[in-house]
Parts: sequence; structure tokens; C-alpha cells
Amino acid sequence: MLQLSKLPFLVLACLPLLLCGQSEPRTSSSENDLSTPAVIQGHPFSAIKYSRTVEVQPNGRRMITRELHHLLLARDKSGRIFLSGSGQVDEQCDVPSLGKLKPCDSWSLSLFNPSIATMWHWGEGEFAEKTQIVQMDLTSDQMAEVERLTSVISIPLSTDSPEPGVSFQNLGEHDFEGIPAKGTRIITIHAVPGSSSSTQTIHEVWFSSEMRLVLRVVDGDPAGKETVSGLAHISLTPDASLFEPPPNRIARHWKESSQYAAPDLEALTLWAVK
Repeated sequence: MLQLSKLPFLVLACLPLLLCGQSEPRTSSSENDLSTPAVIQGHPFSAIKYSRTVEVQPNGRRMITRELHHLLLARDKSGRIFLSGSGQVDEQCDVPSLGKLKPCDSWSLSLFNPSIATMWHWGEGEFAEKTQIVQMDLTSDQMAEVERLTSVISIPLSTDSPEPGVSFQNLGEHDFEGIPAKGTRIITIHAVPGSSSSTQTIHEVWFSSEMRLVLRVVDGDPAGKETVSGLAHISLTPDASLFEPPPNRIARHWKESSQYAAPDLEALTLWAVK
């Protein structure tokens, strides 16, 4: 898994202040097709992405047995994307402002601006490189990948001819901190070899097609354990400062060597709840 705090900090020219100027974002793809990459405009938010292990007790009570990584995600109304976190999925630490787990020694912050096909990254924390900021201009293919990673939703869809042992449930609607979401669940029956008995697993997804976000994913197994990932502490008015690169750093601008964007694109695979 990518260690965000170890992203390369490269040497080149200064970053001019006008780079965050807001031109119009590119036209969004159809909001009705959640599998089509899109720049999501007009739906700002910020949230903490969490991942945890839950054990279901015999009385039905759910108890958190392990709290994993947390990331801070944000999107503004023009489609700029912000991501901050340690980057280690199994690392039990947090960006201090999240205040959930022990503070990480270092973490990275990434900012993507689709209007000008540009991204930045920089570091914070005791052991991070805190004097520089790296800017990279993205190719059209790389920007398409940014859009895919931050907008495409994979949802369990019912079918008239499901596979044997597989069934679908429509869970209706539920409000997640002010965002209405629709839920679907796949139930899979697994035969136990050498036995007439069977076991059951579930895969549950709650999503908002309007916000183009997955709000929660639950995977359950026969032992009563669930892996739960989702968004919490959701705000529809994100802090505007998240979408501006820090001004008091040495700027390194890579205009032509977009190969250096690869670690940031890998980090962005952590964006979606799945």
C-alpha cells in the first residue's frame, strides 16, 4: 500500500500564485450513469472516511473491535478534490485534526484541480518534508483517471436471472447526516463441502447518485464479523482553505514529466468508499 508521506519532492521552478485561478471546469458526464467518469460540480462536501471491523453479538448488538485508518476527503462546488491521510490502510493513526486515533508521525495532502488539469502534494507532521510543495500538470489520460477514481460508483444491481445462490435486496432510502442514500444488498449462499449445510455472506452498499458518493459499505461473513467502511462527520460547506495550496513553501513545478504524478494517482485510489 502506498505510503503517502513518502511521496517524492522534486526540484524545479517556483509556483506562481495564480495557479489556483478558477476557470470553468470541464463539462460533467451524465449524472445518471454512475459508471461514467465525471467532474462533479455543484455538490461540495467534506467528510472523514473510516474503516472498521465490527462483531455482531448474539443479541444483535454491533461492537467495534478495530478502528483502522481515517482520511479527510473534500470536494468544492467547482470540482476540486482534496485528500489527506497517512495512506497506510492498516496503520492505526490519524491526522491530528481528525482526533480519533493517535496522531501520525507524518501524512500527506493532495489537491486536484480539474479546471486546469493540475495537482499538488505536500507533507505535514513531525517527520514530513514541510518546506516544499510539488505541482504537476496532468495529461488528459491522467485527468480522466482522476475523474474515474473520484466519481465512478460500483453498485450491486439486481437482475432477472441472478446466479444460483445469489439474491438481491432493495434496502430503500436512509439519511446519512443529511444526505439521502439508497441501499442495496447482495446475499450469497455458500455450500459447505461435504455437508448439507450452507453459509451466507452479505455485501451492502449505500450510495447517493446526486452526490455521486458511496456513503457506506458493509461486508459480513458467517462468523458474525463485518467490515464497515463509510463517511462520517459530513459537511456540505467544506472549508475553502482546503482547496488552496499552502503559499509559504518552496514550489517545485513539473510541467512535462507527468510520470511523477503516478504516486498521487495511486493515493487517490483511497478516495472512494468500497
